[in-house]
Amino acid sequence: MFSAGAVFEDLTLRTTIQGRAAIGRYLGRALRELPYGTGASVRHVVGGEQGGGYEWKADGHTVPRGVVALELGKAGEITRLTTTWDGGLMDEGVLSSPAALSFDR
Repeated sequence: MFSAGAVFEDLTLRTTIQGRAAIGRYLGRALRELPYGTGASVRHVVGGEQGGGYEWKADGHTVPRGVVALELGKAGEITRLTTTWDGGLMDEGVLSSPAALSFDR
């Protein structure tokens, strides 16, 4: 659903990934480690034609909730996804693991 030139930002991790293929590779590596990845669910949704966002929850995770904002292109594809969550709830070593996965080898 990402456009070819999409941007993925995780403000907490201070990571920015550009391009659909690079975003897909990053999420493939990192979703198991991210609080909004495996096991997370949508709590609340807002939005309209140009985009919107949702609050997610991760029951049983160190970080129980966060938010995602989506910007959409004219064809409805995701052009930018920005997320933020309370990284202060995670141990620094655990926090650095998903950030390190942003390197595309």
